[in-house]
Formats: sequence, structure tokens, C-alpha cells
Amino acid sequence: MELVLEELNRATGVVGSFIVDNDGIVVASDVSVGADAERCSALVSSLTNAAEKALSRLGGGAVTSGFFEMDQWKIFFQKQEIGHLVALAEPTANLGLVRMELKQASKRLAASASTR
Repeated sequence: MELVLEELNRATGVVGSFIVDNDGIVVASDVSVGADAERCSALVSSLTNAAEKALSRLGGGAVTSGFFEMDQWKIFFQKQEIGHLVALAEPTANLGLVRMELKQASKRLAASASTR
């Protein structure tokens, strides 16, 4: 897990990443930008759970990924079996590039989990 997070953090614009379980508990983190991973994970868990509940009314299936844009960061998330893979990025980060890197990291995490 830690290796996947390190690789994700090398992507242009990404300043930190972590894995949060469905209860908002940090499973692994590599965040060094002054963001509190514990606080971020609890908030991301709350936001994604609320989004899933609200969007379920549209009948489009489960929420698999998304992002939130703030003044200081962009927060990207990708659904995992354990919870969510989350990347923190600079406000100027390329949206498409970070999403692509997040999806690749998500696949590596899933592959490493299946080999355990």
C-alpha cells in the first residue's frame, strides 16, 4: 500500500495521498503538506457516504470516483474494496492527469490485495 501511495505522490501536482476505510479510519497515508490525514479521511468518508446516498436516487449505480475543489487543494477519490483511495493535489493540478494516475494506483492496490 505504501509503495502505491509513494508512486501516486510522484504524479505532477499530487501533494499527498491516503487510503481510508468505509468508517473513516486511515489505513495508510503519505501526506506531507500540512494536511491532517486523520481529519481529511473522516471528512472524505463523510462526504463520499453522503454523495452516494444522495446520488443513489438518480438510479445511476454506485459512486466510483469524484473530486472536490477547494481554494488550497483538489481532493480526488477512487472507490476501493476497503474504502477509498484519496489524492490531495495542488489547485493548479491537471484534472485529467490526476484522475488517470489515481485510477492506475487504484488498479495496483486491487492487484496487490488480490495477491495476499
